[in-house]
Parts: sequence; structure tokens; C-alpha cells
Amino acid sequence: MFQWSRNYAMCKTCGTTAIKHIATGLCSNCYTRIVNSENRGQKPIQSASDVKIMLTKEYLEVEYLTKNRSLGDIAKDCCCSRQYVFSRIKHFGITTRSKSDARTLALNGGKLIFDQCFDKQSVEKVLKKIHVNEAFFSSWSDKMAYVLGIVYTDGNIYTGNSMNNEHKSYKKVPKISIVQKEPELLEKVKKLMDCDATLYYRKEKYYNGVKSGAAYSLSLSNYALFNDLTKIGLTSDKSLDMVFPDIPREYLRHFIRGCWDGDGSVFLSSMGYICASYVCGSKEFIVKLSDILDGFGVYKGTISEQKGKNTSYKIRYHGEVCYKLFKYMYDNVDKSMYLQRKYEIFDNYYKSK
Repeated sequence: MFQWSRNYAMCKTCGTTAIKHIATGLCSNCYTRIVNSENRGQKPIQSASDVKIMLTKEYLEVEYLTKNRSLGDIAKDCCCSRQYVFSRIKHFGITTRSKSDARTLALNGGKLIFDQCFDKQSVEKVLKKIHVNEAFFSSWSDKMAYVLGIVYTDGNIYTGNSMNNEHKSYKKVPKISIVQKEPELLEKVKKLMDCDATLYYRKEKYYNGVKSGAAYSLSLSNYALFNDLTKIGLTSDKSLDMVFPDIPREYLRHFIRGCWDGDGSVFLSSMGYICASYVCGSKEFIVKLSDILDGFGVYKGTISEQKGKNTSYKIRYHGEVCYKLFKYMYDNVDKSMYLQRKYEIFDNYYKSK
């Protein structure tokens, strides 16, 4: 005698117990009705002979080679499997694209979908090919020097793991990451680099009892950008042994402004005086920075050592020196190349005087 599956004694839709059970909680009539409703308006499945007539050599050359359509898209149009489309392509001796080319087409079309887990919840994400000016760090310019300063302070370069599905193994890929509390700075970096990558938001968390504040991140995986940054002198372990790069004199102020937007601060003291400070984990870097500013007429400040879990070094300016620093960093600079909040603290203070 027919038995319903566990936890079901009747059809959950119509309540019948007499009609043959075909799916979990559904009788055959309800199951057929639901399937027909879901597929209403779709093309009927064609016979094998009909599909064979459609998938001619001329048709496949146009759709697969000229239009660069995927096997799956062609299969949907012909109401057959992608495996059958592939067999017809091989039958006619049509050159098939490599897995790398197929992946690139899928990336361009936003078709690579994967599940990523955030806070124990699965989130469906769609991979897409990120557009970026790959030659951005290959030659000096005001924009390049400014973004380089941000990368030196809030950025990181490293080699990460990426799954190679073809060989079921991991391969090393270059990674460039910039993390900032303020999305404005990252959005400006994106525009300057002609980049359409998505910014990701990380909630405030605790790691081994240490608080990690909320932040936004911009992540890129690009060999050309990575190689150019390493040629300039950036390393993966830069925080404590970072060396000031060799920069043409005319671009120094843009690089320094980028550094200040990253690790610098501008504020009013308790007495109402404007102050500016810069903190760095590398003593060699901050000494070089102080010497360069001194060479441009900004008085060489005193560097103080700050003890803690990791030793850092701080330089601080106030009074008339701050005005010289303000003019040096911001004179005739487009607003696309500075953090608005820090600029306004400077600007509003001197406008009120």
C-alpha cells in the first residue's frame, strides 16, 4: 500500500490522502500544477531531431564564435543541455575556447555566482571583472603620487590564495587592499584609478580581546599594479620598516598629502589653536618626511617615540608652521585629491582669522 513520506500524512496543498504521493508533501496533481505554473511561458522541450537540425555548423559558428555566447545560453535557446551543444561543436571541428577565456566571458557577463558566509549567514555574491587603470602606478603624476601616499599608509600588498578549479589546487595571486574608516577617501581613489570595484563594509569586531573598529575596504587583484608598487619599494611587511620612496620633487607634496589623509590628523587644541600630527610605525620614514617638509619651508618638528604594543613615532606641528603645511599640501589642488573633512578644518580655521 502507498505510504506518504515521514512527517506527511496528506498533501500539504489540497489535503488529499488518496492520490499518489510524488514529492515531499505534494500529491501528483498539485506537483504537476506547480511545475506547470513555474514553467509557464517557457519554450517547450524539443525532440532530439529538432535540436540537431537547429544546431548546424553555421548557427554555432555565429552564436559561439562571432557572438561569443556561452554553451549554457545556446542550450537555453535550443532547449537542450550544454553538454549536447558542446558535442555538436566538437562534431563540426569548431575551435573551443579555453577555460580561462570562458571564465573571462562569464566575469564580463556577471555570471560567476558563489556563496560566501558572513556572520554564519550564507550570502550569494556575483563575481565580475573589475575595471582599473593597470598602468596607474607605472608613471608619475599628481594623482598617482597622492594615491601612492594612501596606499603607503592605509594600504597593504600581499600574495593571497585563489582556488584553481581546473587542477583542484590553490595558486598565489597578488592582492592590493586599502582599509579606511571613511568611504569618501576610497571612493576618490576609485575615481582617480578609473576603477569600478565594490567597497566592502566590515563591522566592528573583537579579535582575541582586541577591538577592531568598523571600516571600509577596497581590494584589487592585479599583477601590473602589484608589480609597479613593488618596483617603487612597497613591501608586504611595511608597517615597521617602511622606507620613504624615491619621488620626483614636483610630486612630493601630493604623496605627503596622501599620507596625511591616511595616518595624519588635523584638530583644534583645548586652547583653540590648530594642530597637525602624523604617526608612523617606521622611524626611518617619519625622519625622512620631516626632513623633506623642512626643505620646503615647513619647520622641522620634534619626533616623539610612543611606546605600546608596537612602538610608533609621532611628529606634531602647531601655530604658524601649520599654516605653511596647509599651503604646501593644498595650494591649487583639486578637491578630488584630498579628504574634505581634514581640508575644511584647516580652511575654516584660517578663514576665521
